[in-house]
Amino acid sequence: MNLKDFQIEKIEELFSFTKDNYEQSNKTAYLKAPTGSGKTIILGNYIKKVISSDTLNNLCFVWASPGPKLVSQSKNKIDRILDSISSTKTLNDISHGNSLNNKEIVFFNWEKAIGEDAILNIENESGYFIKQLFKDIRNKGFKIILIADEAHRNLSTELNNNLLEKIKPNISIYASATPDKDIYMNAHKKCDVDLDDVKKTELIKKSLVIDDSFKKIKEGSVLEKIISSAVKKRIELENLYIKEKKKTKPVCIIQLPNINAINKIELEDIEKILKDKFDITKNNKKLAIYVNNIKTHNSIDEISLDEKVEFVIFKLALALGWDCPRAQILVLLRKSEVESLNIQTFGRVIRMPEPEKYGYSKENEILNHSYLITNLSEIKYDRDVSSYINQRETNLNSKLSSFWLPIHRIQKNLLTNLDTIFDRYFLKLAKEKKLKDKLKFKDLTVEREFLDEGSIRNIDKAGTLDQTDKMILFDEMDIKREAEYFVYSCLNANLRSNNSISVIKQSFYTLLENENIKYQNLDQIIVDKENKPHIMQLIHLIQEQILSEQEIKISTKDNWKFKDKEYFKHDYEKYECKKYVYDKFYLNPNFSTPEKKFIKFLEKNAKVEWWYKNNDNGEDYFSIPYQDDIQKYHQFFIDFIVKSKKGIFLLDTKARQTINTAIYKVKGLNEYIDSFNKEKIKSHKLFGGIVATIDNDETWVFSDKPELMSENKVNSWTQINEIL
Repeated sequence: MNLKDFQIEKIEELFSFTKDNYEQSNKTAYLKAPTGSGKTIILGNYIKKVISSDTLNNLCFVWASPGPKLVSQSKNKIDRILDSISSTKTLNDISHGNSLNNKEIVFFNWEKAIGEDAILNIENESGYFIKQLFKDIRNKGFKIILIADEAHRNLSTELNNNLLEKIKPNISIYASATPDKDIYMNAHKKCDVDLDDVKKTELIKKSLVIDDSFKKIKEGSVLEKIISSAVKKRIELENLYIKEKKKTKPVCIIQLPNINAINKIELEDIEKILKDKFDITKNNKKLAIYVNNIKTHNSIDEISLDEKVEFVIFKLALALGWDCPRAQILVLLRKSEVESLNIQTFGRVIRMPEPEKYGYSKENEILNHSYLITNLSEIKYDRDVSSYINQRETNLNSKLSSFWLPIHRIQKNLLTNLDTIFDRYFLKLAKEKKLKDKLKFKDLTVEREFLDEGSIRNIDKAGTLDQTDKMILFDEMDIKREAEYFVYSCLNANLRSNNSISVIKQSFYTLLENENIKYQNLDQIIVDKENKPHIMQLIHLIQEQILSEQEIKISTKDNWKFKDKEYFKHDYEKYECKKYVYDKFYLNPNFSTPEKKFIKFLEKNAKVEWWYKNNDNGEDYFSIPYQDDIQKYHQFFIDFIVKSKKGIFLLDTKARQTINTAIYKVKGLNEYIDSFNKEKIKSHKLFGGIVATIDNDETWVFSDKPELMSENKVNSWTQINEIL
């Protein structure tokens, strides 16, 4: 399996942390990774890297999972990743005299490791107390690396302290999509996987689409309507997979309510509806049940592998650790009292099936999302989950399904940030410029300016570091923030990304690894007042060379069309529209004031037949390339596509004070329109330009002339009604 860039980054972060701290005791790192990001893959390849390292020796791993099923599941996955380069064991494999050897791994269930009846306190058939295992390991001189998987589940601060006391690890690595707040905040190292980075790799679906329209239906008919809707959606998805010649058979999972729930829906009721109305039963293998003592399969993994299964009914078992990428629809009839449980449950349906083979569908956008159908009046989810969720699904006016525009994009391999290539240039130029010879490693002095909560504060005098690297005036976090701000400020704005700082720091670490420099001391070296000019000069030189070598290309012409469906976030406000190209429209709270006012104008204008609000980024949306004043290419995402009897208008709204920023965009837009109209691609003519308001925002005016892109010239623009 090919690792993704964000996975490689987190593997390297964990490895560097281990390399710097494995001789210490009780050092902690937290891998916060969204469901579907390959958390186990990251951890498994981190272990593989440690095992393969010549510099890390005399250590072993203890992998703790909640529950025997997850222990078995995790062990099997790690075995596949390691591919026999080391031995993996369970506590059942351990007997007196059969301890762990160097770089071996033992898996166990932490829920059975704590308390009076804990497995650590019970002797096995050989009269050997398992807790003695960890004493034996330490007596051999081995370091212990503890990995606590799914660390949100029942691993409170108190239980965690109990576990640490029993094992006494040198390093503890916690992993979860939904961390315990106290354990996470107290971790020495936080490795956070960004959800957008995961989506870019197409490992997970773009969003979770919620249909909660059933909350207003009366009690008597709600269950049948919900089940019917789920069946309809599942069939719709399956037919599209067949159309695209993909072998994916989507699965709908139904979570039963608590016994104490107001809606006392019984398993038998759901079974009856599925059987009587849709011929979906246990007997024909289309229905799987995993509820208490009623189970059609021996394990949840067996359900995943059964290609006949279309529906799964469950309570809690599937909410944690179940991996079935075919699961795409969730019927939520259960309201958990534990907020993180809902988050974990959502996670069962957001993985993409066979992402390495297929990725996102280009033809059918509906396949790129997962679906939640519920009668709950309120669903609680935290900030992390909100980025997964869309609230509504809208449908395109069928008359516009054939509409298209030619589109040109900047070639995908055009450099947009330094992340993928910085290290190559850095190591080459650092050696050429003899950077190591210029840098100080002792008697370091901190510069005056620090980044404080997003702003700069000045301090009275510089802090110093003595030869033992002990901070005299400022703490480690201050130094880290100053270093990150300094590195960030050195970067060209167009080359920055969320990962740039960590990429640059890792390049420094690679350069200095033979200098016996610890990773955490990099920040101190970077912010030394004598080192900073040398570092800044090198970063600027690297950027100049990279940019000078990039070949700017525009991709071949393609066709852009409206998607069959469009999705709106849960916090968007419904806006009544009659002329929008989809059947419903929801107003983004982040729209600019001109955008909101122009929508009202379009709805009221008699000349407008239909309109579309474009997004401001993303490959699914319409854009044209243009060049700025230094001939660098950018994508211009026009705000609106508008149809009148005269033709199609590509219009971008501007506040008066920002009109001067549109000069080069207008030039690019004019070139695009001229090319379109000369080719006479369609029966309609194309127009386009910038719109703004005058006369106390009552009158909308238009211009397509670059020389008029100035606030003080807007009064000479043409009223838009004259050109529509």
